Amino acid sequence: TKSVSGCIEGLNKLMHHRFRHNWEISLPVLAGAVVVVAERHGDALEDEDGFATTIEMIGPSVKGLVRLRTDVNDGGSRHAVENAVSIVVAGVGMEAFLGVVSLEEGDGKIDKKKQKQLVGAIHPDRTWLLPVLKSASASGSAHHRPKLAFFQGKILALARKCDAASAASSLTAAEAAVQRTRVIELWSLLPAFCGNPADVEITFPTLSQTLVKAVGDKRYPELVNIIPSSLKILAAGIRERFEASEGDRATAKDYEVVSQASVKLLPGFFKLTETLHGTNTASEA
Repeated sequence: TKSVSGCIEGLNKLMHHRFRHNWEISLPVLAGAVVVVAERHGDALEDEDGFATTIEMIGPSVKGLVRLRTDVNDGGSRHAVENAVSIVVAGVGMEAFLGVVSLEEGDGKIDKKKQKQLVGAIHPDRTWLLPVLKSASASGSAHHRPKLAFFQGKILALARKCDAASAASSLTAAEAAVQRTRVIELWSLLPAFCGNPADVEITFPTLSQTLVKAVGDKRYPELVNIIPSSLKILAAGIRERFEASEGDRATAKDYEVVSQASVKLLPGFFKLTETLHGTNTASEA
C-alpha cells in the first residue's frame, strides 16, 4: 500500500494545468490508484477508525480532483475530471466519497453571480456532483456494502434543507424551482443504497415509514417512480440472496424484515394508486 500511496503522490502532480491536454488518460489512472488504496482498506471502511484512516489517505487526491472541476471552464477538461471522479465514486462508494467531499461546502470565494445561489444544502460549486454520484453509483460496484442509514441520515437531511429553502420568501419562483430540483436529485440517489445494503434489519423499518410519507407528497410527483423502483431493487436483491443463502441467519432476517415492512407499505401504495387513478379519471371527464 505504501508503494501505491507513493504512486498517488506522484500522479497528483498530473492535475497541474500544464498537463491538461493529457487528462483524459492521466486522470483515470490517478482515480484508479485511489480506488486501489481504498480496496486495500476495504474491511477498514466498516469501522470508524479504519474509515478515518482510509479517508486521510485518499482525501488529498479526491479533493484535488473535485477542486479541479471548479477551476477549469472548458468542456473537455471538465469531462475528463468528471470521468475520473465517477471512477472514484464507483470504486470507493458514495459514503466514503462524501466522507471526503462535502456537498455543502465550496472551494473558496463565490462570485456575485453565484452569491444568490447560496441557499439550500448544495453549494453552487458542488451541484455538478449530483448527476455524477447517481450515474457512478448505478454503473459501478463498490467493494463494500452501502448503508441505508447513510441515505436516511445524510442524504435525506440535505433534501430536507433544500425543501425548506424552496419555501423561502426571498426566492423567486425560478430559484425555488431549482431547490425542488435539488430535492429530487438527492432522492434519486436512493437506488444506489438499495443494492445489497448492510443494515436492512436495523434501518429499513424506520426508513420505510419515511418512504410511505414521501411517496404521497404531491409537491414531488417524481418520487412516485423513484421510491417504488428503489424498493423493487431492494426486494429483488434480498429475495435472490435469501434463496441462495442456504440458511444464513443475517440474510433470513433481512428477508423477514422486508416482508413485514411490505405489509405496511403496500396499503399506502395502493391508496396512492387509487388517488392517481381518480385524478386521471376526473381530468379525462
